[in-house]
Amino acid sequence: MKKLLLFLSICVLPFISIAQPLSCNIKIGGTSFSNYDICIGEDFVLNGTPTGGTLPYTHSWTGSGGQISPTSTQNPTFSAATVGTFSISYTVTDAALTTSTCNITITVNPLPNLFTSLNQRICLGDCINLSGVTTTGDGIIWYEGFVGSPTQWSTPTINVCPTVTTEYYALAYISGTGCIRTRKVTVYVTDLQTTATAVMDTICNGDCTNITANPTGGFGLYSYNWSNAGTAQTINVCPTINTTYTVTVTDETVCSATASVTIVVNPQLPPVIHSDTLVCFNTCATLTATGSSSNWLWSTTETSATVIVCPAATTTYSVTMTDNNGCTGTDEAIVTVNPLLTADAGADNFICYGNTT
Repeated sequence: MKKLLLFLSICVLPFISIAQPLSCNIKIGGTSFSNYDICIGEDFVLNGTPTGGTLPYTHSWTGSGGQISPTSTQNPTFSAATVGTFSISYTVTDAALTTSTCNITITVNPLPNLFTSLNQRICLGDCINLSGVTTTGDGIIWYEGFVGSPTQWSTPTINVCPTVTTEYYALAYISGTGCIRTRKVTVYVTDLQTTATAVMDTICNGDCTNITANPTGGFGLYSYNWSNAGTAQTINVCPTINTTYTVTVTDETVCSATASVTIVVNPQLPPVIHSDTLVCFNTCATLTATGSSSNWLWSTTETSATVIVCPAATTTYSVTMTDNNGCTGTDEAIVTVNPLLTADAGADNFICYGNTT
């Protein structure tokens, strides 16, 4: 009976939980570290990870070099602003005021220096060399478009021939630390084009017209060089025969483009007036014009090829002919009027019958 009571008393004893000792570690990205390397300018989160002890926990961080300020958060951010080696301590305290401290040494490594070509401007169809120099890095890689692009070169100097404005990235690296520095170089491609237009590309002989260069796509101010030595964007020309004018436009990148315009010159064939040019007073003359057109305008306002004029005095008559191209020609005729003749038989006389005078 005593044995049974003893057994029962043992079975009804309360369950006592024994806490595990308080400990901690420091994780970065889910992995525990006691030493960690980083490149200057980078940030990362430190994760203080306590185990054991009695909840709740309180957290405390301290660090050297001003890289981390004392903080009570569990997950502070370390900002790598200065090159060097820094010791960071993490202390966790549980509800029983038990503490545990763990440390991490963080090494902040420098970036390689990198010097590259400046941004460049080229003409469409041209090529250019881009160069990079590093004295503290182990090498340079060039990329087209973005870092890590499939188009890349493992040489300090590259020759590129872009057809559109393109960005190139130089990357200098230090193999031992993995620290890199990149710089972007933009190559601007100038696609200068031009046309040449005339106010009238068909004119009559003796007329003039304006022709203009119309550049697009260039950079900065344009200069103009015409085949007739003109240097303005718009020039006035008066060709006497069919003539082609060529202009070369140049921009500030020294890119150039050429265009031409042809001016067709139609001849002005003058009419010919066939007529009598000498008439007597109070008589008329017929004036007839011939030429390559049937469009006439006389100074008398008549519009036929033949007109009849009856001048009272010597008069000049003109006719203007207009051909199908709108070209005109003019001819003149002088109609000379001779005065009437005067006869004089002397003074009247009186005589007697049978006499003579």
